[in-house]
Amino acid sequence: MAKKETPTIKQAFIYLQSIISNSGRSKARDRPSFNIQTMAATIKNVAVVGAGGNLGPFIVQTLLSSNFNTTVLARSSSQSTFPSSVRVVKGDYSPEFLASALKGIDAIVMTISTFAVEQQNMIVEAAAKAGVKRLIPSEFGSDTTNPIIQQVTPFYQNKINAVKHIEKVVAGHPDMTWTALVTGPFHDFCLKYGMYGFDLANKKATLYDHGAAKFEATTLSTVGSAIASILSKPEKYQNQYLYISSFTTSQAEILAALKKASGTNDWAVEEKSAKVWEDEARAKEQKGDVAGTYELIFATMFQEGKGGEFAGKGLENAALGLPDEDLETVTKEVFEGDRHVVKW
Repeated sequence: MAKKETPTIKQAFIYLQSIISNSGRSKARDRPSFNIQTMAATIKNVAVVGAGGNLGPFIVQTLLSSNFNTTVLARSSSQSTFPSSVRVVKGDYSPEFLASALKGIDAIVMTISTFAVEQQNMIVEAAAKAGVKRLIPSEFGSDTTNPIIQQVTPFYQNKINAVKHIEKVVAGHPDMTWTALVTGPFHDFCLKYGMYGFDLANKKATLYDHGAAKFEATTLSTVGSAIASILSKPEKYQNQYLYISSFTTSQAEILAALKKASGTNDWAVEEKSAKVWEDEARAKEQKGDVAGTYELIFATMFQEGKGGEFAGKGLENAALGLPDEDLETVTKEVFEGDRHVVKW
């Protein structure tokens, strides 16, 4: 029987871009916030933009289980399917379409590609006109408030600009607030699709700098749970960044968990330099190669002191009521194929 092939890292990053396309600077105590409301209105009707990507289905699933009235905004060409309890509104994202689609919506969750920030800006402006109360921008992932990350991964300026635009819009609409969620990489997704440097099918690993660098990672389902919790407490978390993490880990720890999950230590391990990979990824990015952009995220994350670990800033897991998760358990579920897919 032929061996099942795990995507190469380049293929994985290209895949990531494709599904995101189909489908966030300082914490509140570090900077002034805008228009904090002492009495926030109840949030009941929630719209999700980009729900057909890798994160969107987990958000929709959790919103439904938390009894939010859930609407999905999708382009007319979208083939994504959702439960009958989800209101799906398709259109061209024109101002006229958004004005109609956002009537009665209390909150919007956006899971839009970093490269489509203009689309997010347009939605934010339409949301303000429609009276939307809370925005959750597409900030999930790296801590873009970190000056080191801003320096080594300059394309994150798109996200920085997006939140600045939200702040500007919110400043003119006292009833609107925003919350950005910093999560680190999506652990189950990145492990399954080879972005951590592991070939699960063939038991191969590429460790950068011996796999020693620590970083935060969060599972897709926990991101969904965090969003539902934020929206259930509209009087809290206004106009600020929140940090969550399923666990602080490293490539070396993940490899140990994979060896345990697979029942063997017989994994082929290749050692490489994270700095060399960073330089190679940057060269790709400068040539317009999208895969290089995503490789740059991980090449820097796998280096000590480059912003991958942010638990020291204070995690909101307990306050949000997020589940305790175990690296070995989650990794075993990914290895055995029991995670990452939402089944309606």
